[in-house]
Amino acid sequence: MLEKRLKYLALAGIVVGLGMSGCGEKEKGVESGGGDVEAVAESAEVATESSEVEEVVVEKASPDARAKALGYAQYLPKDTQGFFGVFDGQGWVKDMRSSKLGVYLEARAVEEGMNLDEINEDPQASMMLSLFAEEFFVAVGKGAPTQANNLTKIGESMNFHQMKMLVAMMDAELGGDDGGMREDEMAMEMVKGIMDDPRGGISVLESAQMPPLTIGAKVSDAEQREQMIGMMAGGMAEILSEIGPDGAGFAEAVEAKRGEATFTGVRIMGDKLVAMMEDDDKEEMSEMFGAANVEKLIKIASTKNLVFAVGDHAGYVVLFAGTDIEELQVAASPSESYAASDDLAFVDGHLGKKTLMVTSVSKALLDGLVENSTMLGSLAEGIKSGLADTKNLGDTRDIEVLLGLLIKQENSLIGLFDYQATGVAVVRDEGLKVELYGGHNAPSFDLKSGRKYASLGDREGVLMFANWVGNEDYSKKTFEYLDTIGEIGYIAASRASKLDVSDPDFDDFKEGFGMFDEMIKDDLLEFWGAIRGDLGDGLGGEGAIIIDMKGALPTVPGVPQVVIDDGKAPRIGFVKPVVDREKISSSWKRINGAAEHLLKTVSEMTGENIPMQKPMSSEKDDLSTWFMMIPFQNDDFVLSVSVDEENFFLSTSKSFVQDMSASLAAGDDEGKAGAYSMINLNVLRAYLDDWVALVDKNAEELFGGPDGAAGFRGELPKVKEVISATDELDSITMSTREVRGKLRSTLHFKVK
Repeated sequence: MLEKRLKYLALAGIVVGLGMSGCGEKEKGVESGGGDVEAVAESAEVATESSEVEEVVVEKASPDARAKALGYAQYLPKDTQGFFGVFDGQGWVKDMRSSKLGVYLEARAVEEGMNLDEINEDPQASMMLSLFAEEFFVAVGKGAPTQANNLTKIGESMNFHQMKMLVAMMDAELGGDDGGMREDEMAMEMVKGIMDDPRGGISVLESAQMPPLTIGAKVSDAEQREQMIGMMAGGMAEILSEIGPDGAGFAEAVEAKRGEATFTGVRIMGDKLVAMMEDDDKEEMSEMFGAANVEKLIKIASTKNLVFAVGDHAGYVVLFAGTDIEELQVAASPSESYAASDDLAFVDGHLGKKTLMVTSVSKALLDGLVENSTMLGSLAEGIKSGLADTKNLGDTRDIEVLLGLLIKQENSLIGLFDYQATGVAVVRDEGLKVELYGGHNAPSFDLKSGRKYASLGDREGVLMFANWVGNEDYSKKTFEYLDTIGEIGYIAASRASKLDVSDPDFDDFKEGFGMFDEMIKDDLLEFWGAIRGDLGDGLGGEGAIIIDMKGALPTVPGVPQVVIDDGKAPRIGFVKPVVDREKISSSWKRINGAAEHLLKTVSEMTGENIPMQKPMSSEKDDLSTWFMMIPFQNDDFVLSVSVDEENFFLSTSKSFVQDMSASLAAGDDEGKAGAYSMINLNVLRAYLDDWVALVDKNAEELFGGPDGAAGFRGELPKVKEVISATDELDSITMSTREVRGKLRSTLHFKVK
């Protein structure tokens, strides 16, 4: 029950965090202090009329000013590589619970028997939550980039050898050789392969070390802090009694003084652990992995040590893990600490606000994580290597060539990414803002070109708007990559359908694939070629999606006329610029031809004549629109394709497109760069309120009389309560842009 309640609290925290309104006077954050100040190329944001953001240069804060806001960061060594901190979790929870959405969710929890106040009455839960009440942090130190790279290499090696083993297992099963290797033997061969792999085996383990890891929490209550440290130290002492000098003998107690703080813990010694190994154990391992590999593993293990220590430092419960107690470093002053690191410069623009969370990852650590990582590359390489050794899968050279091409294309795609030091700040600022600094360069977007559709998001009544400019090179490489994946999948299925396998399910697969291959494949390829080729070439890189709630309802029989007259439906539009009308025309001809042939094929398969529908068209000024006649449609409710002199539209409403086309023709857009999206929750609430009022007013007609209306109105207060609970939520916006060569993104959950 307690675990269930904690999960509910976590869920409520995520949801209600969007609706924090700061009931009453908003609490001030720590203001950045004076001291050494200089201009830096970092930025804060200011809102513009269009709710997008623009950058302003902020002053570099002193280490002391950062220390006031970032707590234990002032004690971490300056060469810290990664940091995650949560601040004032207790105040955050209090704010969440006092918001309208929080009050609503907590009331529902109580109805289900989950009283959140009871969590504090449970000693274990209370102690766990106290770790996050004031400040909680995790930091990794020097050496973390290398170890992150080692983990990546090992993971990629495992992917490679697992795929190779799976191919070998499939080949053995098709061969039906009972004398061949069993699955467990193949698994051992896979493990040996990983160990021998220079990219991720023993050679990587030789350099593997536990990087300095520091985890801590501020606990101002001295008694509670002492209790926590006592529990941790007691646990280490118990471990020491079992494996230390009086036990197995491969551990010893450690103690370190850092200023006025004393850290105590345990050191596990690899050389003594290895010395305890029995000859029988070594022999058994040698049979499994080979004597040479076991000898190397033992030698490596003998050089590895682990240290765990805990202490009370400056009012913090601090737990340390590493390879040597000397790695536990405490900075003498903020100017010598991580608080003075340039990796934390991004927080300077937020020091005057309520900071809830800060994450920082150095460029070196990020490079270590991504340098040797792939998307599908290691999997494809493993399959390719496995196919080269098969005996029962036929000629697979074409698949092997395509897998090699896929790896090459993936490397080209990954090469478009440029990684930078990463910072994330979550702050209270007109609600909740998640500010992202750096990371990578977002190669899927062209962040330098202006967006001519930006003004569409400022139209009255817009519920959702997204606008971006795509990177042509990235799109091209992505489609080539997807093409190769599709071709590999098709050839693999084709080869499989020709295998001599006696199984009813496999027979169904062969029959289905044969029908697809003979009757449907060519038409689908033509569809894909038209969209991927001609249509893509005919349209520009910018795109926009816009949804408003002003559409008319279709005249569906049986729906009361008052609902059709007064009800509103969403209108959805998608727009891209026209760069080559002939290409667009060509794509339509190809799509139409493929559709006609596909319908003919389906008619032959079903025995029913399914004629190809002829599109209707309309003209207004220079806007041409095509649509298929469907029952109950009107100008505000019809799937349509439209083209004017400069734009290509897909929409659920012909009149919506006409409005957008006229607006774009008359407008003079500012040409904002970057990518931007928005959801206006005020529009959504107004739409729901209008529908509730409309249904309430006509309840008897809609629900079959007074009894039905009474049933609806009995539930109506609950519906209104849900809508009212979101009153404080204003909008959700996401802005991604480039600022002085670095990626900047802002996710804003705005409240009133």
